[in-house]
Amino acid sequence: TYVTGETHSLTERYFEFRPQGMRQVKGKDKPVEVFQVVGYGTAKTRLEAAEARSFTQLVGRKRELAILTECYRKATGGHGQVVGIVGEAGVGKSRLVLEFRRAAESQQPQNLTYLEGQCVSFGHSMPYLPFLALMKRYFDIQESDRPAIAKSKIFEKITGMDQGLKDFFPCMCDLLSIP
Repeated sequence: TYVTGETHSLTERYFEFRPQGMRQVKGKDKPVEVFQVVGYGTAKTRLEAAEARSFTQLVGRKRELAILTECYRKATGGHGQVVGIVGEAGVGKSRLVLEFRRAAESQQPQNLTYLEGQCVSFGHSMPYLPFLALMKRYFDIQESDRPAIAKSKIFEKITGMDQGLKDFFPCMCDLLSIP
């Protein structure tokens, strides 16, 4: 698949590209810069893609950040926490979580596992979709991974936590639909 420079600039974090130089394309009077799509990029969400550029300063979220920070403090103190962030589209939920994550990661915590899930409007008919996405991210399973590679990642991560968990390996593969 080939794209022009304009499309490349809009999608450069979502995909990996190989420059193809200037080419004459149908519908254009002059040659345009062309790129070949060669794989997936690092960004999975619009926010991750925007993160490469600088953000404006986060305003009006001190209270929410303080609540998240307090929950984080309790969690690192041994008192487990689960936080749900709910709101209308566009109010800044993802940005709030990003800023919190940046602050938490800057403290260089030991033994911290950060998992973040997202719901999608078309996923309501797919049971456990947000949970499955979390687990694939936790195990670092890519869409391009062959089943043997995915199984290896799962097994290493599970047994790295506790050898006694290896009995759950087949269940986890079934849950993630890995043959």
